[in-house]
Amino acid sequence: MLKRYFLSAVIMAAFLAVFGCTDRGTNVPDYYQTGPWGVWPRGDHVFDTLLALQMTNESKQLPTAILIPNEALSQNGGSPIPTLVLLAPEDADKFYYFNHGLLALYKAMVHSGEIQPMVICCVGNDRVFGGYWYANSAPAGFYDGIIGAPGDSGLVQWIHASIPATIDLPSKRGIGGIATGSYGAFRAMLKHPGTYSSISVTDGPLDFDGLAGNTGLMPLFKTAMEEQLTYGHLGRGIRDSSGVIVRDTFIRFDSLKMSPISRILLGGAYAFSPKDTGVSFSYFAINPNRDTVLLYTRRSITDTASLVKRVIAPPRAYHRFDAAMPFYINSDPALLPSGKELGDVYDPIWGLWLQNNLDALYANAGPDPLAGVNMFFATSQGSAFNYFPMTQSWITFLEGKGLTSQISEYRYQSDAGIDTYNRYTYDILRKMLKFHSDNFGR
Repeated sequence: MLKRYFLSAVIMAAFLAVFGCTDRGTNVPDYYQTGPWGVWPRGDHVFDTLLALQMTNESKQLPTAILIPNEALSQNGGSPIPTLVLLAPEDADKFYYFNHGLLALYKAMVHSGEIQPMVICCVGNDRVFGGYWYANSAPAGFYDGIIGAPGDSGLVQWIHASIPATIDLPSKRGIGGIATGSYGAFRAMLKHPGTYSSISVTDGPLDFDGLAGNTGLMPLFKTAMEEQLTYGHLGRGIRDSSGVIVRDTFIRFDSLKMSPISRILLGGAYAFSPKDTGVSFSYFAINPNRDTVLLYTRRSITDTASLVKRVIAPPRAYHRFDAAMPFYINSDPALLPSGKELGDVYDPIWGLWLQNNLDALYANAGPDPLAGVNMFFATSQGSAFNYFPMTQSWITFLEGKGLTSQISEYRYQSDAGIDTYNRYTYDILRKMLKFHSDNFGR
């Protein structure tokens, strides 16, 4: 049974004063002693004030929960220790890995000598629309610049400043993720080569269009429209006698939680194709409780064939972000070319997504961005959302770059259906921890 160690209100207030958002670089305090294993549940921190632009994140914080082992505590001398960053999947918060047994699993594996002690920082996904793929945009947040950047404003340097026992070397840092967290981990790695030396992922959206350029996410577009017919409450399409959605009866794209693919794709749209694609921001604080964001140089996507308008806006913001989907959703038949149906790829916006595909990020990352990086893939043909073939396609791409010797794949076999919330996660987490521990010991 998972134990979470929560400090009392008085201790937490003192703890935050030392180990909070001031970046004072002090040691982990002696009173942070919760037995031999401890979890700091409120490691949330302000890395970039522009996170205030992210929907529902007026606190501007990146949510984290951090496992701090006994070996890293200052009263024990702070023995040198590596760092692992884990990104939660869609619709999951910073406690996702702890809710799947991380603490007990880590304790048992260290006790048996299977893995070495390490600090593990678990990053929560923003849960609006299931998350934003840990990408960089105004409504989605500016994740990869925080997660991947090795500089003073980045996550890894903040961890090291807060827990000096962590070893400030790329060879002693790893990153991992599940589902869209897998994409986020590789994105951070490719956007900031040299920050991490190992990466572990499960099946995820790792190749948007597949090796042939016509698979990957693309089959999900029609599925999203099917969800709209089933669940949409703001306006439902109907079918004609041949089963085709009647376009002018479809009123509005709905992001209800019970439409999982629609939600994931809409989160991707706010990450990769928000309507305001070229906005300059000026941010300042009026007082400690109210901040203001001014926008300049608005350059909007003007066509509306795939536009979702103002699904959500922060309550007192000066910005209201629309998003453009990579497929036709508009109800006006005049906006749909002959032969096109709802759910067909809309090339102008799909092109913006492909600029964020991992193969494109690899090409723009300079020579050999994954040189010396060991990679672990846990895969299963039962993975949801077409993730398995996208992962296999990405592995094939990497092998084509001569990285075969740096890649290991574990194929999970089970008679049960696989998703990111069952026994599969616990079993794979064990493999991920072992992989990173071995890599840290190179």
